[in-house]
Amino acid sequence: MFMIMAGHLSEFTGKKKNGEVHITHKTTYPFSKWEIVELAEEIGLCLVEKVPFAIRYYPGYVNMRGSGAQINQTFPLGECSTFKFAHNILFYSSLIDALCNAGKLTIAREMFSSLPTKGLQPNVQTYNIMISGFCKEGLLNEARKLFEKMDMNGCSPNHFTYNIIIRGFLQQNEISWAMKYFQMMVDKGFSANATTKTIWIDLLSAKKAEQAARDWQSKQDKYAKMQWKKDEEREAKERMLAEQVTRDWQSKQDKYAEMQRKSEEREAKKRMMVEQAARDWQSKHNKYLEMQRRKDEEREAKECMLAEQATRDWQSKQDKYAEMQRRKDEEREAKERILAEQAARDWQSKHVQDKYAEMRRRKDEEHEAKERMLKEEALKTRTTREEKAAALELEKRKGGFVEYIKICMIVSFGFITATRLNPFASG
Repeated sequence: MFMIMAGHLSEFTGKKKNGEVHITHKTTYPFSKWEIVELAEEIGLCLVEKVPFAIRYYPGYVNMRGSGAQINQTFPLGECSTFKFAHNILFYSSLIDALCNAGKLTIAREMFSSLPTKGLQPNVQTYNIMISGFCKEGLLNEARKLFEKMDMNGCSPNHFTYNIIIRGFLQQNEISWAMKYFQMMVDKGFSANATTKTIWIDLLSAKKAEQAARDWQSKQDKYAKMQWKKDEEREAKERMLAEQVTRDWQSKQDKYAEMQRKSEEREAKKRMMVEQAARDWQSKHNKYLEMQRRKDEEREAKECMLAEQATRDWQSKQDKYAEMQRRKDEEREAKERILAEQAARDWQSKHVQDKYAEMRRRKDEEHEAKERMLKEEALKTRTTREEKAAALELEKRKGGFVEYIKICMIVSFGFITATRLNPFASG
């Protein structure tokens, strides 16, 4: 009925991973009177949290009507909240009881063992159901261990617990254990119920009392022997378990060491891969830097070449301009020199002619003066020579040969001198 009601104006939002059941329900009147929490508690659910509904937490959510003419049609949500429910221990107790009654004790035991993982602790009713299930299957040792574990976990047995375990031992003719738990029950202040009393009366009647006693003694002896054997077997099993645990521990240690070694190898491989990746990246980076450097050098070289070419072109233009300017200057200077030389020649020509005429005049005057002097000197020399010749003739006549030679030499010297001084004179 709850799900039908919830399906009409509420939505089963989903079952979460932690076992919660989320129900989205309108909170306005009259829907607030539906008592969702009480209905959930009736089927073993307890409210964990109530929060405003947020559709982003439920991907794929679609609301629809559960009945009526517009069945499976959407409806406006309005104000609604999400009720988060979790199964309580009552639910699991009922489920475990149903499994025990159906003979599925293994599944019931697994569910009972998994309760702490769900955040639930078994209560006395849950323990009673499991102990009853063990007793029905004849697993008295399991029932006894669970009874002891129950008290250790802080859940005290009640009179139902004692009656259940006593009935279990009585039904299996375990009188000693039944008497032991009966005494414990009496010490706790509990009393046997009608069913337990009936079983006790049947077993302790006059007809069966002696046989029961012998059986009890025989069972006690058997129990003692079995207990002794069980103790030895338990000790052997414990030794075997200890050895097995040691071997398992050693095996786990070896596996752990192997896993650790493999993990270290993986880490080493990862480091090598990271280092290789770093080296590859560094190599690529270096190549990129080298390419960039070469490109920069080539660009700089091109820029330098262009700059040098521009400089050479500019220098060539400057040289051409300078050469043209120099040629123009030289042509201008040549023209100016030509003009100056022409002017100088013109001026020089007139001046030279005048000077040459003056020099010619002076030379002629000097020549005429020299000619006059030479003529006068020649005349003097000729007169002297004639006088000397006369004197020589006289000396020859008078004096001898030596005097004659001297005179001849003097005359010759005078003639030569006169000839040099006056080349125009005739001999």
